[in-house]
Amino acid sequence: MSYLHLASSFEPIDDPFCPALYFYFHHYAALNRLEVLVLRSHESIQPTALLPPPPHFLGSIIDFSLDGPISTSTDSVRCLILAFGPLRALSLVDTAPTSRLSEILSGLDAPQHLRILALDHPSEADISPSLDLSDNFRSFSTLKTLVLGGSCTSTESSFYTSLDYLPIDSLAFADGAEVSLLELNRVISGRAKHKNLSMIHFDHVQGKIGTRMDDETGPYWDEDEDKWSVYPDWLIPEWTEDFNGAGLIEFIELAEKEGVEVIGLAVEAIGVSEEYEKELAKLELYRRGSDENE
Repeated sequence: MSYLHLASSFEPIDDPFCPALYFYFHHYAALNRLEVLVLRSHESIQPTALLPPPPHFLGSIIDFSLDGPISTSTDSVRCLILAFGPLRALSLVDTAPTSRLSEILSGLDAPQHLRILALDHPSEADISPSLDLSDNFRSFSTLKTLVLGGSCTSTESSFYTSLDYLPIDSLAFADGAEVSLLELNRVISGRAKHKNLSMIHFDHVQGKIGTRMDDETGPYWDEDEDKWSVYPDWLIPEWTEDFNGAGLIEFIELAEKEGVEVIGLAVEAIGVSEEYEKELAKLELYRRGSDENE
């Protein structure tokens, strides 16, 4: 077995991040990829007392993903990560209200070996402040891919400046990310242009054109609202002032000139809002025609 995915509440265990729980995995000598999803609230976790650093009893694992309220038991998580050998890929999704990802990352045994890093702290608007990971970034001297979501991102200039510490060639923004196209312009062009970056992946905005009236015999009848409506399978992108469709089109044009590829769900969402407005206009005409015929 080379790959293992665990998804559980781990109840009634007090601390699902305690390294001792994973000790017997050392019997699986071929295990190199481990994913752990802890499905429980941060209030239900009782951190284990501070432990001494464990030996590398999971030295075969080079790809580790951990998802759950990890900052409620920071010491255990740091010890667990130390149980591995030098990691090549690390993904941390912290669902705790207050994240201590920076502290957890500072405890990595061999950050210079890491090639792929994914960090996410799902945040509610205006509640979770952006994390300062600039000091951590300085230690990832061979990192190639960085994926960020939630409060691990920011629209502040200091966040984009810190990206220059990383030798990454791929940068991805995941769900909940805050992105400033203006700041990214400075990352991909000009005198401060990033030396290695060749691909940016925007997945934090989604949009999809749904069923059009012209594809059917008329609009959608919404029984709950008791009226004609646009079909519910449309997904309208949630653009922001710092990241909108028009700005993204300009950014893509600049990126092409600078040799940077731009892909992702946000790119696919360009034009969806405009098509939706057209559909609303058609719906209004249909409603007027229906009212006149009654």
